[in-house]
Amino acid sequence: MPGAATPEGALRIGLAHGRVQSFHEDADTRDIIPPDRAASAGLDYLALGDWHGALTVDPRTQYSGTPERDRFKHNGPGTCLVVTLDGGVPHVETVDTGRFDWQDVDLNFTPDADVNTALSGHVPQDAAKRRDLLLTVRTNGTLRLPEKGALIASGKSVADSFGLFRLLTDDLSTEVEAGDLDAIATGGALRSAADALRIEAENETASEDDRQIAARALDRLWNLSQEDV
Repeated sequence: MPGAATPEGALRIGLAHGRVQSFHEDADTRDIIPPDRAASAGLDYLALGDWHGALTVDPRTQYSGTPERDRFKHNGPGTCLVVTLDGGVPHVETVDTGRFDWQDVDLNFTPDADVNTALSGHVPQDAAKRRDLLLTVRTNGTLRLPEKGALIASGKSVADSFGLFRLLTDDLSTEVEAGDLDAIATGGALRSAADALRIEAENETASEDDRQIAARALDRLWNLSQEDV
């Protein structure tokens, strides 16, 4: 591109597919596009492909993204760019082209959090929007057992209305109080199971996997016990 000649007064536009940076230390760097190529080649604009999300390298160098995205790596729907060139700084307008809206969000909870309000903030009221929304909710922090159960139940109640809905709770700790287990059972086999799962979930000598399995089983037992309440 630096050596390509253009007629006097013509716009110099570059079009390329590839990376402007290496994502691995041992990767082959011979095919990397210099991020300052627009300046070094005197280009009015350099349109790049390969990155599936829109990305501005500099005012004259941009990735347009893809018309329809296919993964959670980039939030939002597919886009294209309308670029107007007049010899000065390019005017770039983003236009949505994709049908499906990909959203990957994080929710951090404290034990006194209002779980329904936190989740509903990411649930569109319009059913048509939910149908075309692919939503992953990653939760972390801590909730009491009843609130965590309410969060899981709330997620299940709306999941079928989404194009895709995933509520990830592996990093969400559970705070269990003695009275919480009374809501599962006050005695008998169910209470014995709940007590055993709580002890295992809080057992610092057990492996992290074993504690998570016990915690998820306790969550499941809680939810099952509430289905008939």
